[in-house]
Amino acid sequence: MKNQHFLIIEDRPNEAAIARQTATSLGIETRLAPDFNSALNEIKSFRPLAIASDLFFPSGGINQEPYVQQILPIYEAHLQTFKPITDGPLFLALEFVLGGNKDKTKEELWNEFIRPVFLKDWSEDGIEEVKDAHFEIQFYSRYEKLQKHIEGIKQGTEMPYGLFAVQEAERLGIPVHIVTSTNHHDISFEPIRGLITCNYTDNLVDGHKDWARAFEHLSQKLKI
Repeated sequence: MKNQHFLIIEDRPNEAAIARQTATSLGIETRLAPDFNSALNEIKSFRPLAIASDLFFPSGGINQEPYVQQILPIYEAHLQTFKPITDGPLFLALEFVLGGNKDKTKEELWNEFIRPVFLKDWSEDGIEEVKDAHFEIQFYSRYEKLQKHIEGIKQGTEMPYGLFAVQEAERLGIPVHIVTSTNHHDISFEPIRGLITCNYTDNLVDGHKDWARAFEHLSQKLKI
């Protein structure tokens, strides 16, 4: 593609290198933007044919407040969808057996008695299943991960700037494909999954994001 290129938005150098190598093997010329500010400049100044973009990457020094204020309520609302620790059947039975420990919270019962006594030889995966299936707990690891991610958003990090890059590209009629990894981002991806308006690829290939599928999809869309 003479004098035409795809824009890759990716902040991790190893992933960016894989993306560019993959594009080259498909005969696609590329330019690279490692952050949101440089991505906006590339989109406006160089008008790429298409964009293959990461989802979470740094701001690059722009004023983050307007973007944070759009994203933060979405994550905070998702946090409220988690069930608190409730009166699951095994907790009720345990409270009946212990009788005199009514002053203990369910968190204390879990941490001081259930896990170290009943589940001491269980794997972490098995313990997580028990929490959800029997104790009706969706409060621990995933909840805490999302809390941590929200704190990052408040500080201007952990932002899904790929969403805003897509908005700018679509405004200009440039096709975009988001390339991410739900294995890496996990709970951080869930609140915004439905906000992605373009095609996206979230699986890994040999430990890296699936750039090839993104480039192939974009090439088909452009009929090149």
